[in-house]
Amino acid sequence: MNTELLTSPDGKEISIADQLTDEDPYTPETIREDLFTRAKRGFVNIDFEFVQKFTGDDRGDTVLSKLLKRRSRLELDLLLSIHALSPILEGTPLSWKAWALVLNSEMRAVKRAANSLSGPEVDLLAVDDLHAKKPVFTLKAGLDHKGKKRYFALPYAYWTEGHVDQLTMPGKVTLLILLRETQDPKAMTLDKSYEQIGKWYGISERTAERGFGELRRLGLMQEISRKANDPFTTNTYRHIWHRWPLEAYSKENRKSLLTQAKAAARSSAKQDPKLSV
Repeated sequence: MNTELLTSPDGKEISIADQLTDEDPYTPETIREDLFTRAKRGFVNIDFEFVQKFTGDDRGDTVLSKLLKRRSRLELDLLLSIHALSPILEGTPLSWKAWALVLNSEMRAVKRAANSLSGPEVDLLAVDDLHAKKPVFTLKAGLDHKGKKRYFALPYAYWTEGHVDQLTMPGKVTLLILLRETQDPKAMTLDKSYEQIGKWYGISERTAERGFGELRRLGLMQEISRKANDPFTTNTYRHIWHRWPLEAYSKENRKSLLTQAKAAARSSAKQDPKLSV
């Protein structure tokens, strides 16, 4: 047992009692840092079809577009947060107060959001007991990566760097669209017009314009216009806007996070052969 005491710069011993100090109360920033550090992975997988369906004439008729139409910013963030933190919450649910801190919102507003998500219109969340001090949440569908479904990565920076607070609903929706569109290794940019994005994702052109404007102002997106040949225009070419995510959401960073997660999974599998990579 190590009984050595620390000493101050002037050589005096520092007692154990003086070394043990009270921690400051949690803030939204510190509780996010604590929780997402424990989660370790660095990103959460989101099902492609949460943002856009693969087939059908109503590909934009998704949970995300429904939440947008309802202007349910808090509901979206609660859903994403539960999904991101679920690996570390099994058996140790967070209290309503903790969820309120994570979402930087009032506790009663978070409870209303949870209740709305478990309603028939969205029906993605099962709440074990809405009146419990520590609610147990179960995700029903639409976010998990199962079977042969495809998924994209949402980095934890969304929470730890405060973008969850800074982005309005249009900004959040366009960020998810941008991440989905650039998840494929061969897809470097999103090159659809506001009109195309509106039709494909069930949002208005105005929402797309506002959302990309937010991402641009926060330095989370780069865009550039390039000319492309078009036999149906009098000038034989048209302008195509290319957009791609920057900073923590860049393809390079997302690829790095995935590489790190795979390496950690392989390491865990070696330590415990029962685990699969």
